[in-house]
Amino acid sequence: MGFIIYTILVLIILILSLYIFLLKKEIKRIVKEIRNTKTEKSNVVINKEINEKNINKLIKEINSLIKEINQREINVYTKSERLQKMITNIAHDLRTPLTSAIRIYRFNKK
Repeated sequence: MGFIIYTILVLIILILSLYIFLLKKEIKRIVKEIRNTKTEKSNVVINKEINEKNINKLIKEINSLIKEINQREINVYTKSERLQKMITNIAHDLRTPLTSAIRIYRFNKK
């Protein structure tokens, strides 16, 4: 009877050890993908290799964060482009009457 309990406990420990090993491996893979996404400025979503509830939640949140960051970068770029166009237009609007005024001033000075 003791041998059966001992065997069952050893099996449970082996299964749990394997499960922990797989979770650690998946976490290391996720960290590596996050580093790659960060260094390459990529918007690639992180995929899951094992189906575990908490890992799935983590990946979902990370992917949501990546999408949000990319959207913010797009918004900043768009606003920057609009600001640059507005500055260009204002500069043009100021330059045209100033050029005319300078020509009139030079003409009247002669």
